[in-house]
Amino acid sequence: MGNFKIGELAAAAGVGRDTIRYYERMGLLREPARTAAGYRLYDATDLERVNFIRSAQELGFTLEQARQLLALRASDTAHAQAVLDITLAKIADAEARLERLSDIRDMLRMLADECPGEVPVSDCPILAFLTARRKDQQHNKKHQAAQDERSSLAKGLCHEENAFDRRPHAGAASRRLCNHAADLGAGRELPGDGGQYGSPDAA
Repeated sequence: MGNFKIGELAAAAGVGRDTIRYYERMGLLREPARTAAGYRLYDATDLERVNFIRSAQELGFTLEQARQLLALRASDTAHAQAVLDITLAKIADAEARLERLSDIRDMLRMLADECPGEVPVSDCPILAFLTARRKDQQHNKKHQAAQDERSSLAKGLCHEENAFDRRPHAGAASRRLCNHAADLGAGRELPGDGGQYGSPDAA
């Protein structure tokens, strides 16, 4: 087959011209020859390569993975195991995505089941859920940050135990301190504090 200009290659591969240029910038296609007027010229090898990349993308492979597959295909020493490893990684990724999509589907079904279509939008539970969801996530992040801070404090206090133990009659006191610090890190109430330091919601 004769040479293609960029528009002809794009049409033959069923992609846009910008896709061809992008593949070139990414190094997925070789730098093309040019006519005296500066037009890019491609051949049947370029068309086959574009078709291979598009086939890989349609199955979910990234452009980087397509690059790896092309390199393996061109290798005289590579084994099929390398191709299999890339494929198995893509399967694992697809399964994780399917699980995530399944969770989303279940949540949407639950919201749809709880929404009486005849009520005003101000009473729509779907809109209420979407409004509250980010607030709940932000609250949970703050709660987790507070727990992490208490845990860090607990570790810091326990780190001093050895120093306390080197003092006369200090061993029991240091152990009590470390136990109280562990309670603090776990968010449990300390004896006599009424939950002031153990409560995750304390001001």
